[in-house]
Amino acid sequence: MEPQFFILLAANILVPAIATYMCCVAKGLEVNHLSIFTFGFLFYWILPTALGASQLLAYNSQLKPIYYLFDRVSPSSLNIYLLISLGFYLSFFCGHVMSRGVRWRTIEKCASLHFDSRLLTLHLLLGTAVFAVYAYFLRDQLFKGYNVAQDQFISDPLGIRGPFAASCMFLECVAFVYTVYLDFKLAHTATFLRVIINRYMLVVLMALLLDLSLGQRHFILTAAFMLTLYRTVFFKRLSLPTAFFLFVTSLAAAGAAALIRQKVISFSPLEIIFVEPLFTSLALFYYLREAVFPLIRFPYPLIGDLVLLIPRALMPNKMALMSNLSDVGIPVFSPMGTIHSFLSFMANFGVLGSFGMAFLLGFVLNVLKSSSTVPLLRVIYIMLSAQLAFSFWRDPFAFSFVKGMLEFSILVPILICASSNVLSGLVRRKNLRIARRLEEFAL
Repeated sequence: MEPQFFILLAANILVPAIATYMCCVAKGLEVNHLSIFTFGFLFYWILPTALGASQLLAYNSQLKPIYYLFDRVSPSSLNIYLLISLGFYLSFFCGHVMSRGVRWRTIEKCASLHFDSRLLTLHLLLGTAVFAVYAYFLRDQLFKGYNVAQDQFISDPLGIRGPFAASCMFLECVAFVYTVYLDFKLAHTATFLRVIINRYMLVVLMALLLDLSLGQRHFILTAAFMLTLYRTVFFKRLSLPTAFFLFVTSLAAAGAAALIRQKVISFSPLEIIFVEPLFTSLALFYYLREAVFPLIRFPYPLIGDLVLLIPRALMPNKMALMSNLSDVGIPVFSPMGTIHSFLSFMANFGVLGSFGMAFLLGFVLNVLKSSSTVPLLRVIYIMLSAQLAFSFWRDPFAFSFVKGMLEFSILVPILICASSNVLSGLVRRKNLRIARRLEEFAL
């Protein structure tokens, strides 16, 4: 490798590390949107390139296809990729910095929806009932992980795995809406454990464990990031020894889960951690061989992916209408089913457009954090930020941006709070009419 490669690689590691330390670590670890973004960036965009250049795992025969592709990427393409990656991170960080002190008063006013939190029981019961129905249809696949027949896992002939995961995410939204509103209700007497230990969180935990039994780890890991962010940003920061212990424990748990789900244990726990971003980067290394770096693009694929917001009952064939990156000239090779997000950004925005999107994302998230004195905006901030850990980097935009961020981090919490607000108004009117009739009867 040329010296320029190692200079750019070092810059892509040191710049995020220094920025995160200054903003999130100096006074105790605050796991906020910036630190989560840094984790995902280093894990999915930089670590695979470092592992490829160092040949650290080249001895493992199962990883030979990855190293085969990496070795055929030209040094100039790798340098351009690292230069774009650095610009992408700096754009997000600049958006974060430039939004300090900015608050959207109009949005805060519109988002201040008040309601009786007891009415959320209706949403909990509805979500639990739907989840239970899907769980019943998937009963033959539960607690088998990826030992389910490969053709059954990929094809999903009944079309149930997606709605099953969606119902789990809906319950997650309900639980965080209830928990955050309880936090505001208790005001200064609230403690983190007192707030999160409730029946809503218990139901979500059970749902996430069932989803984990299907081999889908990132949902429960994303929920863990939500809770960690909630605790460190809005209650108390973590000490560095505690943060290090939790980090090591989390890596060990993720590695253990991955080992359990394998038919043949062929990776060590440490290798498992590296294998996740390496397999995700198969598509990246294949793409970099073609060296296609458009400067600017209009996000036609992302607009086409918005059909996922339409309920399956209204559009059963909506998956067939989703866009394909190869249709816009992006070479795609994804035998593991994941699409490295670098491809999605190039296909939708190009280099300069991706910088703009990163800036906008950092700006909006920090403004949401500043506006988190409003319960609904706090819920949106928590759920949006947690998506930056995994799905944002490894899934196609149809699932990361549209489903994970737009639908289940913004629209669903808004609908839950708005419907609860309307129900509360109806209940108050009904109680008022009853009170008036009692007064008339007394007279």
